[in-house]
Amino acid sequence: MTHRPAFVLIPLLCAVAASRAADWPEFRGPRGDGHAASPGDRTPVGLPLTWSETQNVKWKIEIPHRGWSTPVTLGGQIWLTTATLDGREYFAICVDAET
Repeated sequence: MTHRPAFVLIPLLCAVAASRAADWPEFRGPRGDGHAASPGDRTPVGLPLTWSETQNVKWKIEIPHRGWSTPVTLGGQIWLTTATLDGREYFAICVDAET
């Protein structure tokens, strides 16, 4: 009977991990390996190695000041930080991924 909690906890953790597949909550992704999974795909796919103003760009947005971090995504939101040129002020910015 001591193993019953593990039999309940492991499938629960797997379900939570699968539901978060589209999130990119930290630098280099959810597994820290720089790979993303397509929605519904459990196999990691590589990120584009090249891009331009239009190639491999789904959308873009102008941000104030200078970019200061790797963007992260969570629950349809994209978060990043910026700073003034002199570095005296820092800002956290959140944008909706759909709009």
